[in-house]
Amino acid sequence: MAAANELQLWAGDESRASAMADLAINEVLRIEAKYSRYRDDSVITQINRAAGKKAVTIDAIQKFVSEYYQLKLTDLKSRNNSKSVAMPRQVAMYLCKSLTHASLPEIGRSFGGKHHSTVIHSIKKVDAMRKQDGHFNTLLNSFLESFR
Repeated sequence: MAAANELQLWAGDESRASAMADLAINEVLRIEAKYSRYRDDSVITQINRAAGKKAVTIDAIQKFVSEYYQLKLTDLKSRNNSKSVAMPRQVAMYLCKSLTHASLPEIGRSFGGKHHSTVIHSIKKVDAMRKQDGHFNTLLNSFLESFR
């Protein structure tokens, strides 16, 4: 009941409510980052292991993409935003989200400390490119299948 009373008090103060929401989101992201490495594997990962399949990791995706696009692994994790590096990085982030159970902040950290919003942008960008370019869509489908 106390929470409902607090919400009524904040109803007229949108800036305070917004600031408190931002604080809560940041705290959740901080806790997730702190404990994500201790999180138990997902059920799907456990089933794959039992079936003799290796779990897909962010590192494996980064290695695959860097080899395909003939980049150094360090380039994918760098601050370099030239198109020749940014597009493969976006593809790798998209594959990480599609093939792993990693959170957006976890994926961002694996790419040189990128913000989770950068990962979201990359996923949306690759989705849009898949819809516009049939060849690119076929390429991404083959990438996805090679990991499954």
